[in-house]
Amino acid sequence: MFTLPELACAVQERLPLIVVVWNNLGYPEISTFMTERDVEPIGVELHTPDFALLAQAFGCTYESATSIAGLESVLRRSSSSQGPVLIEINEQKLIEEEHNASSL
Repeated sequence: MFTLPELACAVQERLPLIVVVWNNLGYPEISTFMTERDVEPIGVELHTPDFALLAQAFGCTYESATSIAGLESVLRRSSSSQGPVLIEINEQKLIEEEHNASSL
């Protein structure tokens, strides 16, 4: 969310830029740090936007990766894009997919 103006600029200039968003639904590492020190976690459980809609609103390509193999495939495909590509890795979905794959 800190780089939305840069994403808009990349779209405007049609820069072949790959943006990877690791979506962990907030700041869990900060929350853990606070909890371990007996500090009530405040301001670390954030609402994250729908990154597919965000990419669409900015006019860039959106991809999602739910596995490491899927990420590699998406990165390869995105490397030939004529404009910016926003790739979202949803941490929760990644963990679920990896768990399901290891259960087989």
